[in-house]
Amino acid sequence: MRFLEHCFGLAAHGTTVGTEALAGLTTFLTMAYIISVQPAVLSACGSRRR
Repeated sequence: MRFLEHCFGLAAHGTTVGTEALAGLTTFLTMAYIISVQPAVLSACGSRRR
């Protein structure tokens, strides 16, 4: 953990490894949701790719 803190200067930016890991997980889950739901939204509104 010290390597990550030193390499990215986390303390200088007021964050921790745990906070950044949670942010990464949140971003991943959000993108997975968008990728899985977006086709259904587009098909419901009648959008077609030409």
